Amino acid sequence: AHSLFKRYRYEFKSQKLWEEIKHVLDNFAKPLTDLFVATLDLRNTHADNPQALKVIYSSLVLICKVFYSLNCQDLPEYFEDNMPIWMPNLLNLLQAKVPCLETEDDEDKPGVMEQLRT
Repeated sequence: AHSLFKRYRYEFKSQKLWEEIKHVLDNFAKPLTDLFVATLDLRNTHADNPQALKVIYSSLVLICKVFYSLNCQDLPEYFEDNMPIWMPNLLNLLQAKVPCLETEDDEDKPGVMEQLRT
């Protein structure tokens, strides 16, 4: 989904774009929110499994990218109405410390946590 929606970040506003975004939001905003919450819940279930945490947090990176893309042109009503779900959890993700997912000092590539924070 990210590859489809990331163009919303840079395309010029137009009626056609707004209609497309509205269609996407009508069909995708709730499932995205449900997936976000379910994926967050998996963090606790697999807290002691670094491999599972890497997959979970990588999924959260993609979910956050899609969320950002869907909010770039304007704040959709659905996300405005569901800020109590999104905002505290996004803040929690920004503040989360997961040492096994942080970048090592000698690595050139950002770790999953750095990707999530950007």
